[in-house]
Amino acid sequence: MLDEALERARKLGPRPSGVPRESYLDRAERIVRMAASWVDEGGAVVDPWRGDEATYETGRFVGALGGLVGAGRCLDLVELLERTIRRLLDFFRREAMGEDVGTALEFHSKELAWAIWNAGKGLSEELVSDVRSVCSSWDAYRLYRNSLAYRRPSELHNVNTFALAGEAMFRALGLRKDDGFVEKHVPVHLGRFDELGMYRDPGCPVVYDWVSRLNLHTLLRAGYHGPGSEELKKVLRRGAMTQLLLHNSQGLAWFGGRSNQFLFNEMELAPICELVAADLEDPFLAGAFRRAARISLRALDRWLDMDPPRHIKNSFHPAVEWGCDSYGPYAVYLLLAASLMTFAYHWGTDGPEYPIPSEVLDYTLELGPDFHKLFASFGDMNLQWDLKADPHYDATGLGRVLWSDAPPELVLSAPCPSEPKFSLPSWTRPRALSLSCAWYEGRDWTRLAESCPEGWEVQRKPRGLRVVYRLRGREVHEEVEVEGNLLRITWRVPGASKIRAEVPVIATDGETSSEVSISPGGVVVRYRGWTYAVGADGVEVHLLPGSAANRNALYRLVALEAEGDAVACTLEVRRG
Repeated sequence: MLDEALERARKLGPRPSGVPRESYLDRAERIVRMAASWVDEGGAVVDPWRGDEATYETGRFVGALGGLVGAGRCLDLVELLERTIRRLLDFFRREAMGEDVGTALEFHSKELAWAIWNAGKGLSEELVSDVRSVCSSWDAYRLYRNSLAYRRPSELHNVNTFALAGEAMFRALGLRKDDGFVEKHVPVHLGRFDELGMYRDPGCPVVYDWVSRLNLHTLLRAGYHGPGSEELKKVLRRGAMTQLLLHNSQGLAWFGGRSNQFLFNEMELAPICELVAADLEDPFLAGAFRRAARISLRALDRWLDMDPPRHIKNSFHPAVEWGCDSYGPYAVYLLLAASLMTFAYHWGTDGPEYPIPSEVLDYTLELGPDFHKLFASFGDMNLQWDLKADPHYDATGLGRVLWSDAPPELVLSAPCPSEPKFSLPSWTRPRALSLSCAWYEGRDWTRLAESCPEGWEVQRKPRGLRVVYRLRGREVHEEVEVEGNLLRITWRVPGASKIRAEVPVIATDGETSSEVSISPGGVVVRYRGWTYAVGADGVEVHLLPGSAANRNALYRLVALEAEGDAVACTLEVRRG
């Protein structure tokens, strides 16, 4: 599949994104200069909406500003960098002396090391001396609570990889001695990867595949050559190739699990792409990775350009924290995005960009049973299913339909969960929602979106696919066909007396509301200069009461109800 995509890219020639490498710094600098006003006299970064230093705001500010200073940016903010570094050093000093500072220093370790790595030569001699003193004072096995000193190997996951990245950089800088901490922990993580090179954090959220792989790339980039390094290189390369196949032409990270839809998601992917591109000898493959990184950065502009900039992909005011996990306040995750932008800049190289696979090839890719995701690319369309959703974050069925340059939330960019573990107003009354079906059984409707299938089968076909879900002795057949600019979906539940297609209809993203027209033949939605039309024959069309919500927007549910065991509809998205 990848070879065929590269061959087409060779024939088509370069496809520049128009996003130069300096753009990472431009966007990161805008965020950091805004955040400079959040730093108090003691060096704490205070979230502007929560009014406190909740968790890792200061660490992410240090990483971002250090990365910028190392690139010759924000030199007028060096004093602020030193002030915030001193606050982090105080955390490490107190923890090393046996005090519990109430924060996981694994996260601060990577950011502090990154700042010193890039900006160390521009810091005062006094601060550098303090850095050396503090860094030499701690016992890594005791300092980091997510380590083998406190936990069994089976309990170590993504958090420990932050410590490994930080310790590797500290050692490369000569600030930490070789104490065997990294060597002892790397083998633990090798068993976390699946056959596609994806990292399996508990519950397999896709974000922590990216996070963990990036941290382990950082470990190798810092010069780690110890036990497991060769195997780690191989599995990370495999994961990068899988990642490239999952990139879509909009540059948006895919959905699945916790911490999703934040702007930092794309910026976890971009440094991996830039790093791999810089190391590859094949110019066409390198160019595809480079383009994947740059369009991921470009994808964020809509939300970064808002006033105030958003840290998650919706237009609700940041103070509302719509769609945010409890640990994901504004300053923490916006500054994390900025820090990661500097990683992408420093690891990136200039060079030609070539089309990514989803831009030149129609294909489907199923992730293993642990991730239970299915992806399909057909021209301008990019589709994603969750085949067995976690009801706290997603819903079973077709959960994403990206269409060319249309707003990603127009149809769906992620499903709506029935039991969300992220913040939503109580009035939204959570309901599972995907582009899926329901069938009448007994005295009520059984909904695929709410189901947890016991198994499934994916059958590929030209310009389409079929998914067969198996649940409680019943099969649900879903067939997808692409016909020109139309997406046709047919659901069949053998033995059902009545069936309905369930179609999400966006109500508002927090800033813009849609216009919805319902007729006997379907529904038409107009939103942000685009039209989304759903058509069906021989159905009754109902706007169901209530609403559903995901991290991106508020939705209504339209049902296209038919007698018998099958229902079909067509979807079309167009400008205007």
